Amino acid sequence: MSTIYSITLEDKNKIQFALTRKRMRNIIMRIKPDGNIAVSAPHRTPLDEITRFIISKLDWINSTKEKLASGVNELRYLPDKIADNQPLILLGQVYYLQIVPSEIQGVFFQNDKICIHSRKPDDINELSNIFGKWFAKYTRSTFEQLLHMLYPKLAAWNIPFPKLNIRRLKSSWGLCRLREQSITLNSALIHTPLSCIEYVLLHELTHLKHFNHSKEFYGLLAQVCPDWKSQKQLLRKYSGVLRR
Repeated sequence: MSTIYSITLEDKNKIQFALTRKRMRNIIMRIKPDGNIAVSAPHRTPLDEITRFIISKLDWINSTKEKLASGVNELRYLPDKIADNQPLILLGQVYYLQIVPSEIQGVFFQNDKICIHSRKPDDINELSNIFGKWFAKYTRSTFEQLLHMLYPKLAAWNIPFPKLNIRRLKSSWGLCRLREQSITLNSALIHTPLSCIEYVLLHELTHLKHFNHSKEFYGLLAQVCPDWKSQKQLLRKYSGVLRR
């Protein structure tokens, strides 16, 4: 559970952050897409030490907030370039790419970084290939796991388990094809929070029962996804991704 704190700077401006205590060794700070600051710290780390850490990162905080000033509408399906500190929003969280020379090739998460390990750290084509393959695999794995997790919510209505397609869609987050008993998810959904992806999946699964937007459709959707309205509203913050 997070606790909200506020720091008053020398210029009288204030910085607000949400602090979560965890079993960990170091202090970690993230800037969320909405500009809010989230800090994780070890249980025994004094608050004044955490405050000093945040103040020491003011330049980074301001720089990151400037990058996010136009919202998540500046996102791309893949980053514009594969380079250190290139920002990427994944599942609603801001990460930064880091190139790591290594004999073991692959992509790994490390706190707020997505580390690309490569034997050829200066080869842009090689880095793009490694990252692109990982990104596609990660997207499919995430969507498939969510589909298997959410499908039982509608199994009682005798809805068939659908085939899952993933591709870029220019004007929608998802599609349902009743005749083919399939669901297509926009690959750009991987940039949005998990709760948004769950809403889109449940929306399309509900279409397998009611292939319309009738009262019956929304009645069933409300049963399986009670907060669908708030999730739909949250998705609007990511609408610019559809146009990329």
